[in-house]
Amino acid sequence: MPRPEETAENLLRTSTGFLLAELGAESRRRFNQALGRRGLTQSQFSVLMAVSNLGPASQQQIGTFIGIDPRNLVGVLDALEQRVLLIREADPADRRRHLVRLTSSGRTALNQLASLLQREEEQMLSELSSAQRADLHRLLVRLLPTLADREPKGPAQTGHQDLEPRS
Repeated sequence: MPRPEETAENLLRTSTGFLLAELGAESRRRFNQALGRRGLTQSQFSVLMAVSNLGPASQQQIGTFIGIDPRNLVGVLDALEQRVLLIREADPADRRRHLVRLTSSGRTALNQLASLLQREEEQMLSELSSAQRADLHRLLVRLLPTLADREPKGPAQTGHQDLEPRS
């Protein structure tokens, strides 16, 4: 008769959901650690990615794109503006509204982060061939919309974003 811990270990190894949760937790830990080495949080990175993808955008557009509450967004924008990674300017079409855009330092930082995060992903997936990585990515993208019938709002939710800033 198997010992209880052997049964539990076997069950955990056969549970796809558990394995995905474990890999997701490790991926998030590595991702946050890599960002932390650059003095950034995941929320700050998400904002930089949103502005890169949207181009100059209102705070409301950014918040909607990444799914962050506008009250929480202000502090994130303040921190990024203090680091001169983005700037808020009056919208020429509506002086009551501000547009957020990346600075040249912000674009440089985003490119550096893209390389750093790509290296982290490569290391984490090093046991898989490139064909297996492509299959894994394809399957994860296919499953993502089935989670609570939600469609990703932007690249921050997929974890596979276009990291090149807009010109």
